[in-house]
Amino acid sequence: MNVEAASQVIAGTPFAYRLRYTNQGQAAAPGATLRVLVPQGATFSSTESAPGWTCADGAPSGALCTWSVTGPLAPGDSDETRFVVQVQPNPGVATIRLSVEIASGASNLHDRANDTATVERPVAYRLLLPLVAR
Repeated sequence: MNVEAASQVIAGTPFAYRLRYTNQGQAAAPGATLRVLVPQGATFSSTESAPGWTCADGAPSGALCTWSVTGPLAPGDSDETRFVVQVQPNPGVATIRLSVEIASGASNLHDRANDTATVERPVAYRLLLPLVAR
């Protein structure tokens, strides 16, 4: 599992993650599923994420979202999907943390070391200055 994202989160904007996965086992991995909890300070954005996530648009922090890998993943095969959250204007956290787990069938019971990935990014706030009429 590998999670890629921009180096900084901007409060009040969408934030995208690219979730890349590879079958590093010796057998095909049928029925693999990605599992993600919507991070604290954000909601799930179905319109900007790849199709197929189980969460409804606007699913809150802590909601479990899953995405099924289509077809069996042969040994050495890789693919990716996109998971996007809408960061709250005031998320109440200094960092946005996303953890992803890939759960697959019995072919993966031997080595689960690479089955999870976590990425944490600092939150930047926009400075909004009031408009002053002259």
